[in-house]
Amino acid sequence: MRNCVSESHHLVISSCKVVNSNGNTPNPYEQDLALYLEFIPQWTLPDLGDIRREPVVLMTDRSGNLDSVAFPQNRWRFSTEMMIPSNLSLWVENGALREDGARVSPGSSMELSGDIMFSQSLDRPQFECDVEVRIDGIKTMASSSEGLFTAQVKAPVESGQHAMTWKVGCMPEQGIDTTSQFDAVKWILVDSVGPQVIEFSSPRQSSILELESHEVRVIISENYGIDASSVEMYWWITASSTNDKIASGNQMMTLDGEENEGLRLEFVGSVDLSGVSTEYLQEQVVLKMRFEGRDIAGNQFETNRNNENYPAGLWSLIHYTPDFKFEQSGIELSKSSLEVDEPTIVQIHVRNDGMLSGDANLLVEIVDLNGARSQLARTSLSVDANSVSTLVVDWKPTSPGIQRVEVTIGEDTDKSEFIDVKKTQEKSFLQDSIGSTSPWILGMTLTMVCVSLLVILAWMRLATLNNGDSDLEWEYEDEDEDDESEDSD
Repeated sequence: MRNCVSESHHLVISSCKVVNSNGNTPNPYEQDLALYLEFIPQWTLPDLGDIRREPVVLMTDRSGNLDSVAFPQNRWRFSTEMMIPSNLSLWVENGALREDGARVSPGSSMELSGDIMFSQSLDRPQFECDVEVRIDGIKTMASSSEGLFTAQVKAPVESGQHAMTWKVGCMPEQGIDTTSQFDAVKWILVDSVGPQVIEFSSPRQSSILELESHEVRVIISENYGIDASSVEMYWWITASSTNDKIASGNQMMTLDGEENEGLRLEFVGSVDLSGVSTEYLQEQVVLKMRFEGRDIAGNQFETNRNNENYPAGLWSLIHYTPDFKFEQSGIELSKSSLEVDEPTIVQIHVRNDGMLSGDANLLVEIVDLNGARSQLARTSLSVDANSVSTLVVDWKPTSPGIQRVEVTIGEDTDKSEFIDVKKTQEKSFLQDSIGSTSPWILGMTLTMVCVSLLVILAWMRLATLNNGDSDLEWEYEDEDEDDESEDSD
């Protein structure tokens, strides 16, 4: 028997042979023979369920003698059930795996790998069998080799949840795919938006920052999860009118809490400005910040209003400028009463509370009761930082009436007491000399004059006493001389 032929299209014989007891090709007269037959059931073979098929060998010799024998011990059952087990592996290019799938960026490459096997025997098919993978309605076919397959798919570009499903793709009409419909799905979350900076809770946006260490608390929005270990803050200092960096640095931020997804995730860090030189504060400088990092899908931080040209945060640093104010007694006049054309000295005391010396621009005006103004002086006064300087102005009223001096520095104005300027009058010598003198000066002058007179009188009295003592001694000497002359006579 050299050729084996199948009379059924449901079976294909792959090999057959008859051998003797030694396993060799028998001669025509040998009686102990063995038949070896291998066949391949076709998909068209009816699936009888749990009914088993029993092989029967029917033999006819050349003389027409017929004999048959059944082999119940070799009964077999044909099943068209195949399945893809649920222990598949998923790989993503940009993103991260989750328990029920993956979180990826739009268009990210993915690979789904697994195997195909017959449901009843758990054997892998030795023939090629396609696997059909669908995501967002797009079908991808992958061929298996010895029951193993890898399907390459692309993630959708639209954000949201997308189902990835799979099934056996080589089943005939009567074939049964027993792959679990409950397990044959992975949810692909496409995240097309990166983390966004919402606001700063510290420092406040309106804060004026000193050159010291400041805590930074920033609120970030990320709906689908952020890679907390990747968030990094970049800061730099520039002049307010340019973007040239004076100083810069960076620091990793720390997530405050355990939740890594939500609309208000707070990250904490700090920025140390203590090493910045104070010489830069003589002009207006600002602190700027931006952030880098990614979400779990691999999307980088949104750069809209989070870049070097449009930073996420901006604060002004303290500006060392002159701060001019009037002293408590900012305006002093040397005379309390005046007449027309009578000169007086106006002293204006200006204090600089700022950290930088500068020139204060002063406008000195004379204002009457009707509000009429006349400019007395417009000048500048140099005042050192944290000190007081005095401006001296001469004033000679040109008209009578109640008037006062007003001095303006920027938006700050100081006023003296009103002075009643009188018309010019005829005066005696003393009135002309001291009539309009300040009472304090007049009192001091009179006191000095009285003291001087007392000193002169005391000196004259002392001189008089000394002269009397000398005359008395001279008389005594004359008397002594006369007494001596009488004794000699």
